[in-house]
Amino acid sequence: MNDPRPPYRQLTSGSVGSAPTATLTAARAAVHEGTRELDDARRRLRRSWQGLGATGATRCFERRSAELSAADAELGAAVDLLSSLAAEQERVKRAATPLIRWWCRAYVLLVFTDKVLLELISAQVCTALSQLRVTHLAELQRIATGFDRLAGGAECAAPLVVSAGALPPAGTSPQAIASWWKALTPAYRDALQAQHPDELAELHGLPPTVLDSVNRTRVSRDQRNAQARLDATDEGLRAHGLAGVSDAELLGNRDPEIRRLARTHAEAQGLLERTHQADAAVRSAQATAALAPPIGPVLLVDYRNTGAGGLAIAFGDPSKAHDVAVAVPGTGAGPGQPGLEQASALRREMDRKRPTGTHSTVQWIDYDAPDSLGDTRVADPRLAKEGAARLVDDVAGWRAASAGGQHVTVIGHSYGSTLVGIAGQHGLAADDIAVVGSPGVGASSADGLSPGHGHVWAGGAEHDPVVQVTQGSWFSADGSGVGPYDRSFGALQFDATNPLALAAGHTEYYAEGSPSLRNLAAISTGDYSEVTAADPGNSPVAGPVQQLGEAGQDALRGGAQTAVDLVTGHPADAVHRASNTAYELAADATDLVVNRLGGGLELGHDAAKKLLDVLF
Repeated sequence: MNDPRPPYRQLTSGSVGSAPTATLTAARAAVHEGTRELDDARRRLRRSWQGLGATGATRCFERRSAELSAADAELGAAVDLLSSLAAEQERVKRAATPLIRWWCRAYVLLVFTDKVLLELISAQVCTALSQLRVTHLAELQRIATGFDRLAGGAECAAPLVVSAGALPPAGTSPQAIASWWKALTPAYRDALQAQHPDELAELHGLPPTVLDSVNRTRVSRDQRNAQARLDATDEGLRAHGLAGVSDAELLGNRDPEIRRLARTHAEAQGLLERTHQADAAVRSAQATAALAPPIGPVLLVDYRNTGAGGLAIAFGDPSKAHDVAVAVPGTGAGPGQPGLEQASALRREMDRKRPTGTHSTVQWIDYDAPDSLGDTRVADPRLAKEGAARLVDDVAGWRAASAGGQHVTVIGHSYGSTLVGIAGQHGLAADDIAVVGSPGVGASSADGLSPGHGHVWAGGAEHDPVVQVTQGSWFSADGSGVGPYDRSFGALQFDATNPLALAAGHTEYYAEGSPSLRNLAAISTGDYSEVTAADPGNSPVAGPVQQLGEAGQDALRGGAQTAVDLVTGHPADAVHRASNTAYELAADATDLVVNRLGGGLELGHDAAKKLLDVLF
C-alpha cells in the first residue's frame, strides 16, 4: 500500500529556527558599529591631518569602509535567504500537514472496512506530496544558489554536482515538471543536462529545446559506447580465432564465453545502428528544413535506445507554435524510415495556408511499428497500445511546456491511426484527431476519442486497399464492426481523393497538391470552414452495388467526354481521355474484388494479411 508518512516526514523534518538569523543579525550590528566608528575616525583625521600622507590614510579608511559596507550587504542577503528558507519550510508544513491529517482520519475509518478506497486515497495523497516536493526542491535550489554566490561568487564557485535524487519522482505531472524547470537557475539547468541526460529525456514537461539537447547528447554518447563495445568484443573474438564469424553462428557455440561475446556484439551492433539511424534522420530533417522556405528549427524531441528504438523529430518548436500537428505513420515506419516527408510537407502546407501563423509539425515514430502490411503483428493492436501511452505523455509534455492557447492536431496514417485512436481513448490532449488510410481506431464512435464529436476527422482514398480489406473497422473495441468511415461512427469525412490504386492509393495522403494534404493543413490550423467534404460516391468502404454504379458512371462519363473530343477534332485529347477512363475502370474493378474479399466475404485477419502482402 502507498504510505504517505515517509514522504511527509522527509518534507517537514528539520527547521532553520531563529538562532542562525539572530547570529547574523548580531554580526550585522557589529559591522554597523565598526562602520560608524571608522567614519568618525576618518572625519577627525581630515580635520587634524593635512598633506600627502593624510590623503593616503584617508583612502585606506575609505577602502575599509567600503569593505565593511559590502560585508553588511552580504550579511543582509544572508539574513534574507534564511528568512526565505524558514518561510519555505513553513509553507511546506502548512500544505502537507492537512493532507497527512486527512489521510490519518481515512486510515482509521477504512483500514479494516474498505482497503481499496484507502489505497486510492493513499495514492492521491502521495501524488500531492510528490508534486509539493518538486516545487520545494526548486525553491531550496534557488536559496542554495544564493548562498553559493555569497560564499565566493558564481565565477569562483566549485562545479555544481547534482544528485539524481533532486529530479522530480516518477509520476510527476507535466505541469509540475514545467514549473519545476522554470524555477531552476541557468547553472542548475546546465548541470542537470550535462550529468543526467537520460533522466531528463524521460520527463514530460521540459522545453523541446532541452529535450533536443539531451537527446543529441545521448545519441553521440551511445554511438561512442556502442563502437567501443564492438571493438572490445571483436578483440575478444579474434583471440578465439573467430573474427568475422556471424553472430548467429557464435550464439550457437558451446563455449559460454563465446556466446556472451556474441550477445554483447549483437547488442552493440543494434545500438550503433540505431544511433546512425537517428543521426541520419536528424541530418535529413535539417537538409529538408533548410530548403526555401525554411521550416526549422529541427528538434530531436524523442530518442529511445531500447527495444526497436524510436524517435520524434519536430519542424519548429512545439512549445512556441500556436498550431501543432503530430504525424504518426504506420507500418514500415521506424528510425531507419521515419517518413519525414509527411511532417515536412504538412508544415509547408500549413505555412502556405496561413503565412502569419506560427506552426510546428512533429514526425512521431516512437513506437515499434509492424514491418509491413503482411507482418503477422499488423492485425494485433498490442504494438499500438504500447506506443499510445508514450504519445499521450509526449503531447501532454509539449503542451505543459508551452505558454498555453495552442491548437494541437494528431494525425494517424494506416496502423498509426490505430495508435492515435487508442491514445485518444486514454487522455490524448489533442484538439483534433484526423485519420487517413485507417484500418480502425479502437473505438466505434467519435465520442469515444478525447476531442469528441465534431473534432474527429477521417479521410480515405477511393482505391485504398487497406481500408477496403479491413473495412476500416478491424480494431473496434466492442466488436461492433463500426469504423471511422461508417456514418454511424460520427467522424467528419474529408476529401482525400487519389486516382491511384493499390499500394499508391494507400501511401499518397501527404502528396504535395493533394486534397488530403490541403485538408489536413486546414484541420491543423483550425480553419474548419476550408475543409472540403468527401464525396460519398468515392468511399473506400462502399458496397458492391455502389461500386458497380460508380464504375458505370465512370464509363459513361469517360465515354461521353471521349466522343466529344473526337467530334470536336481533338483526337489526342480523346486518346488521353480514353486511357484515363480505362485506368479508372480497372481501378474500379480492382476495388470491387478487394472490397468483396475484405468486406462482403468477411475475410478473416489471417487471410486479409495474406491479401495485403500480395497487394504490397
